Amino acid sequence: MSGSLKLVAGKEPNPPNPILFSGFGVFLTSEVHSVHCPSGQLPAQQLIESLGKIVGYQTAIIEAHGGKVEQFVGDCVLAYWPPSERETIMTSACAAVTEIIQKKAAVVGLDYCLRLNFAAAELAGAVFGPPTAFRFQVVGKARDRANTLPRSASNKDSVFTDAETLSILPPEWRERFVAMSATTFSLKLGRSVTG
Repeated sequence: MSGSLKLVAGKEPNPPNPILFSGFGVFLTSEVHSVHCPSGQLPAQQLIESLGKIVGYQTAIIEAHGGKVEQFVGDCVLAYWPPSERETIMTSACAAVTEIIQKKAAVVGLDYCLRLNFAAAELAGAVFGPPTAFRFQVVGKARDRANTLPRSASNKDSVFTDAETLSILPPEWRERFVAMSATTFSLKLGRSVTG
C-alpha cells in the first residue's frame, strides 16, 4: 500500500510540521461588557446559551470575511486575518467589525455592549496538527497593539484601534468608520505600540 499511513500498535504517527506564516495581518478581540439583565437575574443555563449566541454570530461573521478565530476566552473572541495583501485584509477586517456591530445578536432578557479592539501590523504564527484537530498561535505587533489598546467602561458599543491602523485603512473605510462613530459605535484611538 504505497502512500498510505501505517500505524504501529501503541504508537501514533508523527504530527505534521507546523504551517508557519508571517507578514502584515490584522488581529481582533471582541468582548461583551456592560451586561444588564432588565428582567432580573437570568438562570445560569439561559446565560450560557445567550453568551453562546453572542460568540456564535461573531464567529460566523469573522469567518465569512476571511478571518480565523484563534480562541475563545470567556465571552471574548480572539481572531485574526492572516498575512495577505494589505488592502484586502484591511477591507475584510473592517467589514467584519462593522457587521458585528450592525448585526449585534438580539438576546432575550439580556442587554449588552460590545468592545472590539483591532490593530494591523506584522503577525507571525503557526498552525499545528491535522486540519480536523488543529491548534494555532498568533504573535506579533498587531496582537500586542490590540491587547494594549485602552479600555473604557462605556454603555455603548465601542471600537478601539490606534492611529497607525486607522491611517492605513482604505480611504472609504476610514471615512465610514469616522461617520459611524457618531451614530453606531464609539470609535476610540489608542497610542501606537512600537518595537
